Amino acid sequence: MFFLTLCCSAANAHPVKVTLSNGQVVYLESDNYQSAADMIADVMRLESQIH
Repeated sequence: MFFLTLCCSAANAHPVKVTLSNGQVVYLESDNYQSAADMIADVMRLESQIH
């Protein structure tokens, strides 16, 4: 399980805080993704690397 914390205006790229299941916190740059689904897929990839 992981948690995404989204906050900021939609007009600007912003960092998205992600807490992975092992407690590790990573920040993803929203501008690097075409959609939320792309970001979630990247988070799932990160999760698979720690398990």
